[in-house]
Formats: sequence, C-alpha cells, structure tokens
Amino acid sequence: MDDTDWIFEYGFFGCMAQCADGFVSPEAQLMNPDGSLRDLMFKLMVDQPINGGAAATASVAEASPVINTESVKEEEVEIAGAMSNGPGPGIVLTNKSGSDCEYFFYDNYWNGNGTAGANFDHPLKSVRLSPGQQTYVDLPTSFKGRVQRGTQLPATWVEFQVSADNDSAAHGDISLQQGCDGAATIAATDGSGRINGFSEEILSGAPGEAFRNKPDGTRALDTTVGNWNGGPNQATIDYLNRVVGQQKAYILGGSGTDDVASSNQCLAVDMY
Repeated sequence: MDDTDWIFEYGFFGCMAQCADGFVSPEAQLMNPDGSLRDLMFKLMVDQPINGGAAATASVAEASPVINTESVKEEEVEIAGAMSNGPGPGIVLTNKSGSDCEYFFYDNYWNGNGTAGANFDHPLKSVRLSPGQQTYVDLPTSFKGRVQRGTQLPATWVEFQVSADNDSAAHGDISLQQGCDGAATIAATDGSGRINGFSEEILSGAPGEAFRNKPDGTRALDTTVGNWNGGPNQATIDYLNRVVGQQKAYILGGSGTDDVASSNQCLAVDMY
C-alpha cells in the first residue's frame, strides 16, 4: 500500500459507529454512535508524523522573526508599521471582505515540538464583523491555534500563538493546507513592520478541479494535505504554488513559509 498513490494513509483499526464487540474501550473508539467523529479520530487525521509532522497541524514555528516584504502590498506594510503598540495579548482582526463574516478561534488540543493537535469542534470564541470593521480580540497568552472564517472546511487558516515558549513573543503564519476561502495577511503590531500572507483574490482564477465547496455551498479551494473529505488535491497544490507560493503561506507542510513575530504578543490579521 505504501507504493499506491491513491491511498493517502491506512491504520490497523477501523472507524465505525457500532463496534463489533466490547473489546474496544470508549476512550479508543474513533466514531460516536451517531456517526460523528471523536477527538481521537481528528487527531489521527490531522497529526501526520508519517509525512513530517507538519501537515494540517495548526502549529506555529518558534523561529527567529523573518519578514517577506515582497509578498504584500506597500500600504499594508505602512499600516503594520504604524501600529507601534498593540492593545494587549491577542489579535487585531479586520474584515477586508465584502460580506458580514463570523470568525472562529480554535485553541489546539495539544502542542508538541513542531506538531499540534488541531481543534475542529470546540472553538474558544467567535466575533462577527461587517465589511471593513476592525476589532481587538483578547486571548490568553497560552493560546496556540488559529482563526478561520466560519466553522466549516475548506477554509483559510491564520495560525498563531500569543506567547512562544522561547521568546514570549506572538508568532504567526498563513496556512492553506486545509483549504482556502479567501486571502489573509498577518502582521506585527510592535512597530517592526513584519508582515506576511497575501491579499489578492485567487478563487476566481482557479481551475474547477481545485475546488471543494463547503457543506453550506460556499466555494473554496480544496485541501492540499487531505482530511476526512478525501486526500490531497493535486490541482489545488499546483494552482496555489503558482499564484501564492510556499513563502507567503503553507501550501504543504515542512518549511519555507516566513514567520511573523510581534514582541508585544499582539498580531494584526486581515481576512479578505
């Protein structure tokens, strides 16, 4: 099976709503009787040690701060530089889209060295913003996770942690591994001018095979690493590498995406 390209991964145990016998303890079961997935199943799907441990982990690299000033518009760099002092630990969130949006914050279930247990079903909080509206979202310094538009996948993830273990600064990046429903940027608010991400509208130019609509029918680009809906979408990978690139956002796990650090534990996130 390792040499079969259409098998994403496999395991020793099946996922079923009704176990055949009482051998499997409730803590080890992967599916609830109603067919919904348990936390352990989500962990198995998104924690990918077999491909480097970075796929869809919602982890944020604790690395030295790097800025890619060529990846965003000049006026955005000026805005980030003007915000010399954040209001406190958390993020300054701006809805740059043309629609009312509710944004959900997911704290990871667990965090490791370069890996994390992504949380899919228990958001910490949410905020609703009208087009052009901006708000400060206070978060505990222990927060390590993401913010996304809505609760459904595929979706653009803005991954960040408020206080990294090595330098107590906030660190963040953009990830398109679980899909893309719009552009996003992340910037420091400590006056350093660090910023990364992209602001261009890219969905309209994507090939049809790169899409997987959300359950509510919203158009979005498919996952690049796979999840419970299916394996990696090569058409999406090829398109995102061409129009965005790994330096601006995680398309596949590993390295190459610039980290944004803010020494005051506050980041500015624009969602398009």
